[in-house]
Amino acid sequence: MAVLLAWRCAATGTTYAQTANVGDAEISVGRVASGDGFAASFATRAHALADPAERARFAAAGASVEPGATEARGLRVSRSVGDAFLKRELPGLVATPYVSAPMALRGDGNDVAVLATRGLWRVADAREATAAATRDGDGKEARVSRRWSPAAGAARLVELARRRRSMEDVAVIVVRLEHAMGAGNGAA
Repeated sequence: MAVLLAWRCAATGTTYAQTANVGDAEISVGRVASGDGFAASFATRAHALADPAERARFAAAGASVEPGATEARGLRVSRSVGDAFLKRELPGLVATPYVSAPMALRGDGNDVAVLATRGLWRVADAREATAAATRDGDGKEARVSRRWSPAAGAARLVELARRRRSMEDVAVIVVRLEHAMGAGNGAA
């Protein structure tokens, strides 16, 4: 599960975004930049048993995970919403999310968030996902044409994952972050 909160500060007019996630859904936040393409990075953290920090947290909680194992009791994630029966049996499995620090955005329509499940992130990185999501209806890059649709971008990313034969579930939401949010009342 991944959540994106966006708001505009009434006092300064600055647009901010903050993310939280649990499990295998992640959020990339990127920017369509004129001239040099795209900049994007993950604003969340993967919660996988393969991650050394998550393994250490499991061990500190008293869990036993085999060296090199990427799953415990059939579960690949180290944090999960639900799975109550596994939480009773597997110390360290928690629903505590990673929460990012607030990020200041320009809010000019060139800031883009891609919320997606592991099915996309196994076959595309944050920069590639931003580039694919922001192409316009003619396939041109957004820096050439600002006529791109978040809904069409999400559909392109699902198709990209399918073409690359992702074996995981694929769910994608694309959000254009801009000042028009909240119709001037400071709310997102």
